[in-house]
Amino acid sequence: MNEHSNHSNIDSVYNKESMRRRLERFSRFNISGLCPTLKDTQPHFFESFNESHFALMFEFEQTIKSVRTQPFSISYTDDKKKRMYTPDFSLIYCGSSVRVVEVKHSKAIDAKTKRTHFLIEKAFEKLGFEFVVLTENDLPPRRALSNMKMILRNALSMKVVNDEQCKHTA
Repeated sequence: MNEHSNHSNIDSVYNKESMRRRLERFSRFNISGLCPTLKDTQPHFFESFNESHFALMFEFEQTIKSVRTQPFSISYTDDKKKRMYTPDFSLIYCGSSVRVVEVKHSKAIDAKTKRTHFLIEKAFEKLGFEFVVLTENDLPPRRALSNMKMILRNALSMKVVNDEQCKHTA
C-alpha cells in the first residue's frame, strides 16, 4: 500500500459528515486530531492543542449537555462583502441555550481579528446564540487537564455516562 492511500484512509476519519469545513489532516506545520467524547455521537475534531484542551474541559462542565465541533457555517457581512464563518464548537446547555465558541491563541488576536469577531458576534445575536472567543488563558492548569484526560479515558473504557446531570442543574 502506498503512502497516499494510507493518508486517504486516515483523512476519511477526520472528515466527519457533520463537519462543515473540509480541512487537511495534520502536517508538520499544524496539529489536529480526534478527541473522544460522551457529549456527541462522534469524536471531536481539533486543529490545535487549545481546541483539544477545550473539548476535554467541556466534557466536565456539568451544565453542557451537548458539544459539537465545526457544527455549521453562517454568513456575515464585512465591508459589504459576504463572508462565511465556521465556529470551532457549539455548546448546548441544559437550559437549551446555545453558545458558539471560537478558540484562538491570545497572540493571534489583533485589532483586525477583534473586528471580525465583533461582526460574527452580531450575526449570532440575530440567531439568538451567544458567541465567545476563548484563549489559553481560559483553560485550567496543565495538571487539571491531565487529570481530566485520565478520568475521561477511564469513564470511556467503562462506558460511564451520567444523564442525570441536567436534571440536577436545571
